[in-house]
Order: sequence, then structure tokens, then C-alpha cells
Amino acid sequence: KDYFKKTDFWKNGVVFINDRVPNPRTEIFSLDDARIERVYPYKLRTGELREDVILEEERRLKTTKDIVRSKIKYKLSDFGENIIRGALDKFEFYKFETLKKYFPHIKSVREFVLSSDYLGGVEIEVSGPKDKLNRLKPIEKLEIALFVAKNISEKVRINTSEFVGTNLFKARMLRQVFKDKKIKIDIDEVKNKELKDVNLAEKDWYAQNVFYGTDEEQKFISFIDGFIERLRQRYSDIALLRNEKFFQIFDLDEGRPFEPDFIMILKKRNKVISIYQIFIEPKGDQFKDKQGRFENSKEGWKQDFLLTLENKAETDLKLENKYFKLIGLPFYNEKLKKEFEEALENKILE
Repeated sequence: KDYFKKTDFWKNGVVFINDRVPNPRTEIFSLDDARIERVYPYKLRTGELREDVILEEERRLKTTKDIVRSKIKYKLSDFGENIIRGALDKFEFYKFETLKKYFPHIKSVREFVLSSDYLGGVEIEVSGPKDKLNRLKPIEKLEIALFVAKNISEKVRINTSEFVGTNLFKARMLRQVFKDKKIKIDIDEVKNKELKDVNLAEKDWYAQNVFYGTDEEQKFISFIDGFIERLRQRYSDIALLRNEKFFQIFDLDEGRPFEPDFIMILKKRNKVISIYQIFIEPKGDQFKDKQGRFENSKEGWKQDFLLTLENKAETDLKLENKYFKLIGLPFYNEKLKKEFEEALENKILE
């Protein structure tokens, strides 16, 4: 809106956005830190019944009955360094250069093999014929070591992401992020997506000229319209902006990109000017989990990320008379509106 472009928000305001960077994995000092199991079940290949195809059914059943099966737990280190290194050599993952990417504090492959923090602390629960368990052959030990090495290499790649989002959110001029742009809209869908309950052209708190959105986004706008007077009692300046692919933020754990639908910027003046930047994401029922919530849904990681911002996000702009704070709210959903409202009240009205 032309009106918004005359405000201090537009002329001097900033938006804080983080970056995605390669995961340094500096917090990983052991398999436990990488969320890797320490104990692996392994079923020994017996080979006892390979001739069954030429035996009578009665003899096959008798042979099966006579086998006494048991379990015994070994440490991987019990198999000896040579066998373990022989297994690791089959995988590119265990080359030192690659291994150090995932476990940055190791000094050598030998340390990875022998240290109790790594393979030296791994155990295998081997099941099979009792008479074979106490006298494993070298080839059987190698097969077990290969099984463990394969499992660990696969799980490390899954459990530790290649990227992370930075805790540091850097200031960018709001007018450089939210530039004028043309939005392509399907004419046939305009009537369904156009907001009917609130005339946003008359609302000084909504920064843009038009709004087209999903049902849940429209309900969110209506909610804010009803909540705005409570905000005015505490904040001198209020702006809600729709993020039409203007920026992304990246979750801290895996660096996954996320475009929050809205940001709200609030300013209040006391001895220090306090400016809050609030990330908001309306989300429809189709994204819920089986419990009718979002915690265990495919989109749940986004909500988790938003809820960590208040405690984990840092800003790079430090001014003597201004205080900046980043806040993420739970998803707005009409059926869970009460929870959203309570979170909003707790974070910005108390």
C-alpha cells in the first residue's frame, strides 16, 4: 500500500532471515551423539538344511528338530581389528576423509574402530545353532562385521543431515525483501480465494494491497482483525505482511527451507524501542495427524521449528536503544484457534 510505504517500518524496518550452511557436526563425539544404536541382532546363517531338496520330508523335520538354537552377545571388538578393518574397507563411507565429515573429532580410522565411543562400544546379539555360536569362523565374523558396518553407514547418513539452519538471523531491509511483484492467479479461483469478511484495503495494519489465500488463511485474517484492538493497546506500530515467496527461512536441525505465510511486526516504545518479528503459518485440516493435530504430521517439523525460535534464534543487529525479538507461533487452524490465541497472548501481551 502507498500508505505503508510512508511508514518508518518501510523506510527503516528490517526483516531477520537465517541461512543454510553445511552441517559441521561439531556436537558429534560418539555414535550416541549421531543417534546410532549400540546393539545389533544378527541371525547366523546355518547351512544345515541345504540338502533338504533331496531328503525325505521326515528326515528334514527330524534334522530341524535336532538343531538347538541359542543367542550369545559379542562385542564387535572381540572379532579383532583386522576383521573389522577388512569389513570397513568394503565401504567408501569408512575412508578417513568421509568418516571425518560425519565424526569430525576422530583422529584416525583406528580410533573409530577401537574407541568405546565408536565401534569399540558396539555389540552384536548373534542367534543360531548353539554348537556354532561359541566357535565362529573368521568368514562368519567378517559377515557379521559387514552387516554392522553397512547398518551404521546407512543410519549415520539418515540421522545426520548435510545442512543446518543457522541460529543467527541476519537483518535485511524490509523494503528490499518485500518488493513490488505481480502475482499470477487463476481467474477461475479468484472468487474462492478472495477475502470476503474483511476489507483489507481499509486496514492500516495490513501492508499489502490485495489478499488471495486458502480458507485457513482467510480465517486467520479474520481472527487478526478481531484481535487487533488488543494489540493496539500495547503496540504503537503494527504490520502484517503476506510472504508471497519473498523469503525463506531454514530449520535449525536439517536446513530444510520453509516459507512462512505471514510475518507480523510489532513495535512499542518505552525506554527502549522493542520490535517483535513474528512468523505465522495457517494450516488446514488436511495436514493434520491422526490425532487431529500437527505434532506428528508431515508438516510438524515446521511447527517445531517455529516454536524453537524464541529461545534459539539470535539477531545480528545490536542497537543501543532498540531490542529485537523473533517469535514463532503454533500453526493457526480454525479448530485449534484457542491454542493459537493463548500462545499469541502469552508471547506478546504479557
